[in-house]
Amino acid sequence: MTIKVACVHDSRAYLPELHAYSEYFQKSSSVRFEVVSHPDGEVLSPERYDLIYRFMGFYPFWSHSDVPEIHEYHSLSVPPFAQTKDTIKRYLNRKPVGRVFLNGQVESILGFSGQVPSVQRDMGVHQRFFDAVTAGFAKEFDIVYCGTVAGRQGLLEVLRECLEADLSVLVVGRIDDSDWLDRLGSLKRALTVTGAVPYDDVPGWISKARFGLNFIPDVYPFNVQTSTKVLEYCAAGLGVVTNDYEWIRNFETCHHASFYKMESGLADLKTMDPQGFSASVRSLEWSSLLERCGLEEFLVVCASVSERRSP
Repeated sequence: MTIKVACVHDSRAYLPELHAYSEYFQKSSSVRFEVVSHPDGEVLSPERYDLIYRFMGFYPFWSHSDVPEIHEYHSLSVPPFAQTKDTIKRYLNRKPVGRVFLNGQVESILGFSGQVPSVQRDMGVHQRFFDAVTAGFAKEFDIVYCGTVAGRQGLLEVLRECLEADLSVLVVGRIDDSDWLDRLGSLKRALTVTGAVPYDDVPGWISKARFGLNFIPDVYPFNVQTSTKVLEYCAAGLGVVTNDYEWIRNFETCHHASFYKMESGLADLKTMDPQGFSASVRSLEWSSLLERCGLEEFLVVCASVSERRSP
């Protein structure tokens, strides 16, 4: 028997896990996984689907659905009033037949009660990042920053420090604010910005650098959540330069790694061997990770339990 799952995704945000799910379940004989954008009630009917899969924000209990739901919480609420928002979700969000959490810490903080089965599924890395190691890209830059620039408090100062240390810097992503760049003054001449690039091209771009820069404000909840870019840097064979915070320390302990901390200063980075500041993340390749966490079996069990409960 094959169960049919509609994954509702009506946001413009790119979710690597959504892409990974789609690829993974293409090979499954038990789960047919379809991404549905901006669905209406007729599309999400029990005649068409056995489960609805949602990436959760606020979805109150009075929202109507005739199809049993799986709710994924891949992050915690952000400031302002982060803890208040999480409390509201705990008591007012619709009750699903199963929940998926980023990790044990996210599950514990959200603190849902009730007999709802759950599984933990941390972030993974696409195979193409591992493939980049053997692709032979020339190292044209000392350090790369990949990801969102807008609104990242403190990032400008970190990039300035890199440039003042005479490091060649690549930013993979968009910088729409020209004033932001102008604040770097003459240093911006040593900064290369790609603009928006397709996700499939990201491994090739970051592989042009020796080190990958990770900068996360040491503020809850950002400092307890998985940094996807760290996983991608490691998979592509880059050394990691990062600020020091809780998730980084826990990751280093679990993976027997020691990253280069920017608090130590960046003046000596040019002479450093990046391989001494990386980590093995082969176990986090998406298909291996999803196999290990048992997501496919979890969905099948949730669908069968909900079917037995139906009148």
